[in-house]
Amino acid sequence: MKKIKKLVFSVLLSVISMSPVFAEHHEKASVKTSTLKEFRELCGLLEGRWNTDILWINEWPGANAVRGETVKGHSKVTRILDGAALEMKSMQGTEESAWRLYYHPATSQIRSLYLTSGGMVGHGTLFKISDTEYGEKVDGAQKGGGVITGDIKWVFSNDRRSFMLKSKNIKLDGKPLGELKDLYKKVSP
Repeated sequence: MKKIKKLVFSVLLSVISMSPVFAEHHEKASVKTSTLKEFRELCGLLEGRWNTDILWINEWPGANAVRGETVKGHSKVTRILDGAALEMKSMQGTEESAWRLYYHPATSQIRSLYLTSGGMVGHGTLFKISDTEYGEKVDGAQKGGGVITGDIKWVFSNDRRSFMLKSKNIKLDGKPLGELKDLYKKVSP
């Protein structure tokens, strides 16, 4: 009789765990995927030199950042490793940053790694929304260990000569930061 009860309980548990309602509630949110073609399109959009207007949404360590202040900067974006990755090197205010973008073939994702001279590290997963818009799910940490999370939209102008990084939900240790509105204007090519 005990074996039958165990069997019935196991079957019942299996049926419940396969239920869409249970699965939605207990699984992680679906991960956005991309194609290699979308990665190459994004590389083509970003490659070149850019002047930047960066709106500090936090007093980032090592950047002499004043929250709410806009600083000028410059970014150079180049394809590296025979086109397998994209590299952005930037100077904004007193901060230097390096960003790498690559395609992960096993997960079908466009991923990024972001590092700053102030000790911030960030990771992202990018995905195409439309011909002029990409989304990015980000997580990272600043030098002291504060956790950074949020979503960013990369919104390109119709002529592809400028784009904005926009977000209203970047958080540090769960506390909302200001609205992200960084502007990039293409210098060349």
